[in-house]
Amino acid sequence: MNHPIPGYFAAATLLLTAWVSTGVASESLTGAWIGNLRIPEGPELRVGLEFFERADGSQWANVSSPDQGARYMPVEQLDFDNDGFAARILGVPVVISGRLTDTDQLEGQFRQGDSSFSLTFRRVAAVPEIVRPQIAGLAQVTEEEVRIHNPEDNVWLSATLTLPGAAGEDSPAPAVLLLAGSGPADRDAYHSGHRPLKVLAHALTESGFATLRADKRGVLKSSGEFDALALQDFADDAAAALRFLQGRADVDAERLGIIGHSEGSLVAAMVVSQIPDLKFIVSLSGPGQPAMEVLIDQDGRELLAAGASPREAEILRAFARRYYRAAQDAGSESERRLALQSMYDALEGEDARVVSQGSRGTLGVEFASRDSFARFLRSDPREAWRQVTEPAVLLIAGGKDVQVQAEKNLGAMEDALGKGGNPGVTVRTFPQVNHMMQTAATGGLEEYGQIEESFAPGVAACIAEWLQRQSGIQPSGTMRSDCTRPEG
Repeated sequence: MNHPIPGYFAAATLLLTAWVSTGVASESLTGAWIGNLRIPEGPELRVGLEFFERADGSQWANVSSPDQGARYMPVEQLDFDNDGFAARILGVPVVISGRLTDTDQLEGQFRQGDSSFSLTFRRVAAVPEIVRPQIAGLAQVTEEEVRIHNPEDNVWLSATLTLPGAAGEDSPAPAVLLLAGSGPADRDAYHSGHRPLKVLAHALTESGFATLRADKRGVLKSSGEFDALALQDFADDAAAALRFLQGRADVDAERLGIIGHSEGSLVAAMVVSQIPDLKFIVSLSGPGQPAMEVLIDQDGRELLAAGASPREAEILRAFARRYYRAAQDAGSESERRLALQSMYDALEGEDARVVSQGSRGTLGVEFASRDSFARFLRSDPREAWRQVTEPAVLLIAGGKDVQVQAEKNLGAMEDALGKGGNPGVTVRTFPQVNHMMQTAATGGLEEYGQIEESFAPGVAACIAEWLQRQSGIQPSGTMRSDCTRPEG
């Protein structure tokens, strides 16, 4: 409901188009900036800017809204000239203009429609952000910033490689590629101060594994264009990342695998056709049912978690089913837009009230009108999982997951793997864990940012021990966990 496809990490976002007019070269802006946006009779919000070099060598930027919990808002287009630069960020309603008045200050205007507000940016060491306890307490590991080239699309990915202390040419380490869920995710899968993939990477590195995690194409320091529904693009980039690992002397190419969260789980299954000799795959909160069924169930469960009644959830599910079928069956984007809007226009009374609470994301007319979304609605993850016949597979889900229901989706993936003849499947459910792999009370989306835990230690321990067994590493005493018995 709140996300383009199942598994979007939930984070508040400020969508804007930025035009900052300067009289200097882009290099003079490199670094971090912060400004205060004062809106009359409204809130005061900090706006962050960051300028940096991408993996392909181009200059790029990032915008953040720290007070709204939006740390990374991907730039869609950035142009520099002698007079300034322009950056477009996933939306067009807002313009920021400004000029560098001295080395450490930008004076500007924030414009939205007919409204305009003064805005001053000052140079800072770093954009402010929430630091959660697990991030603050991470042990030091060997990290290396690396670039990965996907020659098919000429995309350069910016990534972080971690290495265990003993890794080297004489002692190559088993390695794991970490894939984030859907949406414009950075390498850490950042949301609300949490960096779950960084926490997991450190835990696995301490358990003897090299790990690799990258910004998605078109996000932060990776080049290319981000398209939320281009799953094959993500699979191609993941294959390029695995080939990068195979080429490292300090990585054991025969003990190589993937951990995918939510949409990343499906991408992991898709990659097997390109990299068939993988040793293992771990699915976290992965979808197994057809896409339309996952979305309908997600819409209702999210509304329930937000406090709605079962009757209200069923009203929304019934509308969602009609809505997605109309989106799937329409012949063109214009026809689809008219059909979907007419469904909203026809709502009355209780139906109109209930549906209005969930009319975002995939239930938004503009997003759902896209041809790519209609194709996505026809997709079925079981087709990809049936092709995963060789790698050992660990399927993990949370009992508090309201986005990808555990029992139905685990069952669908396990059944598909069985029909494909895969003999090495382990299934694990953590009853108190949500979609984001946090220990939770309700599992609702609004709870993600309220929880201090970034990644449930018991889940990390389970993954580490299972991977050690698959890789011939003696599990350490501190990481032992039974991954074959449901947690009580």
